[in-house]
Amino acid sequence: MKKISILFAAFAVLLLVSCGKYEDGPGFSLRSRASRIAGSWTIDKYTVDGVDYSSDLSGFSWEFTKAGASTTSYTYAGQTFTENGTWALTSNDENFTMTDSSGDSESYKILRLTNSEFWFSETYSGVTAEYHLKAK
Repeated sequence: MKKISILFAAFAVLLLVSCGKYEDGPGFSLRSRASRIAGSWTIDKYTVDGVDYSSDLSGFSWEFTKAGASTTSYTYAGQTFTENGTWALTSNDENFTMTDSSGDSESYKILRLTNSEFWFSETYSGVTAEYHLKAK
């Protein structure tokens, strides 16, 4: 009987670890997805088709509230710009959609979502851009 209990426990742990929502993890979290997104983020890495362009987005940051508001700040040509909008989890929480104040939306595929890392990608015109954000 003890062997059956151990086998059942091992199976349950394996099932939990392998049932992660996002391809880069985590497999399990006690915090909701919205709670993990809420907060301040900066760009850690930005690639386009595997080529690193992180320095192009060095002044980029996002602030997300759990209620769905967002603020995007970035520096371009020495000037800082701020855009307010909203965000939402979509496609059964597999995607993340941001809408700016003019109503334009962008949808991203979530790759990794932890308390300190938020990775997502978008594909447009056959090009894949991948964003790795880190918590401030």
